[in-house]
Amino acid sequence: MQFMNKKKLMFKHKFVAVSVALACFPICISAQETEEKEELLIEVIQVNARKKVESIQDTPLAVSAFTGEGLRDRALGDISQIDQIVPNMTFDSTAPISGSSNAASVFIRGIGQSDFALTADPGVGIYLDGVYIARSTGSVFDSMDIERIEVVRGPQGTLFGKNTIGGAISVTTTKPDEIFRGGIETTIGNFSHRKLRGFVNVPISENLFTRLSVSSNEKDGYAERLLTGQSLGGEDKYAARFTARWYATDSLTLDFATDYSSADEESPASSLVNFTPSNLGAANTSFAGLAYNNLIGGNPLAGSTNPALAAFALLPGLPLGTPLYDSRFLSGDLKKSNATGPTGSEYDIFGSSLTAEWEISEHTTIKSITGYREFDTDFARDADGSPLNLLHTENSMSHEQFSQELQFSGNGFEGKLDWIAGLFYMDETGNDAVTVSFAQETFDIYAANNIGCDLTALGGPNLTSAGICPNIFRIDPAGEGTTIDNQSTAVFIEVDYAIHKDLDLTLGLRTSQDTKGIDLTGYTIGGGPSIANPIQEEKFTNTSGRFILSYTLNKDRLTYLSYSQGYKSGGFNPRYGLPLEFPTSFEPEEVGSWEAGVKSDFWGGRARVNAAVFSADYDDIQVVVFDGGIPRTINAAKGKIDGLEIEVVVVPIDNLSINIDYGYLNARYTRLDSAVIGSFGNPIVNPIQEDDLFINTPKNSLSAGVQYEVELSNQATLRLRTDVNYKDKVANDAINTPELIQKALTLVNLTASYSPNNADWGISLYIRNATDQEYITSGVADKPGFGLVEVNVARPREFGAVFNYTF
Repeated sequence: MQFMNKKKLMFKHKFVAVSVALACFPICISAQETEEKEELLIEVIQVNARKKVESIQDTPLAVSAFTGEGLRDRALGDISQIDQIVPNMTFDSTAPISGSSNAASVFIRGIGQSDFALTADPGVGIYLDGVYIARSTGSVFDSMDIERIEVVRGPQGTLFGKNTIGGAISVTTTKPDEIFRGGIETTIGNFSHRKLRGFVNVPISENLFTRLSVSSNEKDGYAERLLTGQSLGGEDKYAARFTARWYATDSLTLDFATDYSSADEESPASSLVNFTPSNLGAANTSFAGLAYNNLIGGNPLAGSTNPALAAFALLPGLPLGTPLYDSRFLSGDLKKSNATGPTGSEYDIFGSSLTAEWEISEHTTIKSITGYREFDTDFARDADGSPLNLLHTENSMSHEQFSQELQFSGNGFEGKLDWIAGLFYMDETGNDAVTVSFAQETFDIYAANNIGCDLTALGGPNLTSAGICPNIFRIDPAGEGTTIDNQSTAVFIEVDYAIHKDLDLTLGLRTSQDTKGIDLTGYTIGGGPSIANPIQEEKFTNTSGRFILSYTLNKDRLTYLSYSQGYKSGGFNPRYGLPLEFPTSFEPEEVGSWEAGVKSDFWGGRARVNAAVFSADYDDIQVVVFDGGIPRTINAAKGKIDGLEIEVVVVPIDNLSINIDYGYLNARYTRLDSAVIGSFGNPIVNPIQEDDLFINTPKNSLSAGVQYEVELSNQATLRLRTDVNYKDKVANDAINTPELIQKALTLVNLTASYSPNNADWGISLYIRNATDQEYITSGVADKPGFGLVEVNVARPREFGAVFNYTF
């Protein structure tokens, strides 16, 4: 214990020392500079991270921001790819166990969420023009018509909508203006990549402007199903967005937007891997062993009095010669699978918003953000990776949300005080009609061979004489399946007061209430009800605060110290293996984080260093674990996360820019919680180990980019860019299954663009994953249930050309 106390004391001293060093660094190396601020050669992006427009260099928060042009320079196709340029962030577009091509799993500083279920709230909030996106499904946006993306790291519990315990991603789209113009962009690449984008900006009158953007994106798959010839990973999606801006009066501005996106594409590239083949369908696994392999030639469990094996002991034997589920179905290649079951990912997403901003006086503004979004999606996967029907999942999911936020802001005391207060409300409903064919192969063989069974011991009929044995494990929807009905309300306030001309104090407070309702009437197991009392409701409340003390050293340097709290609501588990009395729930998780940072421009405006150190206490951590083949969320542990982020931009000579972004995370569990009720109604032991890695949390991450512009003799510009991204090993599940540990990885992207000066066209070439690295992005391991490990593999090297024309 004394040793641990010494370690904590040492860390505190190091934390203070590093904070002081960060504050001193830009002062020491630029002491020779004058107080006059020179013209910056580095772009200063205006951000809205504190619900007011201010320079990113004047914002006392750890923020990364990118313009739409910056995203195009890096040839990024959708927002999930920004994790390659943001320190301490991972962003997967395919959540584990989903089979969906649009189900975000985002982590910032070791905090996020990996489950796509309707009952699982995101740990990192994603916002589209200020509208909170409540579910992970449907939250991966194309980079079409984006003005900027802001990534605010660390808990943002006071100002943002809800559940921003890890941070917030704010996407701001381009607004229409008074100039008539348009443009078109087409991309052609390998894998038959064909992408088309276009926009037109049309002023209707002197105070009413409109903008229409459309895109289509088609791309062949890069993985193969060996037995069917189907490909995986292909894309086929469309999107459109219409916006209008009306200056109703000199003091009232209205922004309306509506967007629609649709896809009918292949499932993400997945394959069955297991480097210890004896686990695959092993005798002690629930559904591949006890309910299938063990039954071939007879049932060794017949007559067993063990209550945990009662269902398996009643099953008849399978005919001799029935094929085993074993290592023969491992292809040995991440891009090849022996699966033959359901596949595909479809979605239709619609959203609209109305933002009204009214300056009621010189010092007071009211802003209203009204949002509505809905999606319908169907996706499927063959998780057993074989021609047998042992584990297929199919989801048909629908969701609607309505949100309303009111912000009241202003200033006073001769500009010394800025304040914002607000109200937030959201209502959402949704349903998930899920089908899971646990051990269906067993029961299909029973039917084909006229084998019956006696289920009287389980409260079922004796069907032996009829030659029927229903699948007592199969999960099916009845009607809409599992439904949710949630409401969220919040009141927040934050004030920023200039104690001195160079010293500001920010204080913020937010009180939230989340009401979560679930109805499991439509979730059936073996054709019967899953829950005796299927309709339940719980309320979760939280009060989070924040303070920031910021000091402006001179016109180019800002230092700050802050403490902020964050919260992610609790909820219900939607998946069960046997009927229970009530739905099981999990509690909210909370975090409190200290942060010290510095923002500095120096060297005559040619260099920038932004850095932050932080230390967070993370409690009631929600993780997804498997219990007998059923994934479920539990509150597993308490943790500590310490880290560092440094973002550097340098322009050493004209036309050459270099950026280096580094992130360090020391995330560890400090307490493991006790056993919890499992999917079958029995207590299960917490499977997390104290030395396990946090999911999606690399210890070190580093990205570096070099961009050089060459002025050619023919009055044209050639822009060359190289981006390198490195991440330490990453655990893709909470229990650190070895096959799901992605080793340290380095990715290289290259772009080159050519544009004649004062011309209306340009062309660029790109290569993504230039060294053709093979790596996994997510996965799932269910060794107790089936003995299987399934991974999703990333796209290989891609290259192509982009042509753009504007008028």
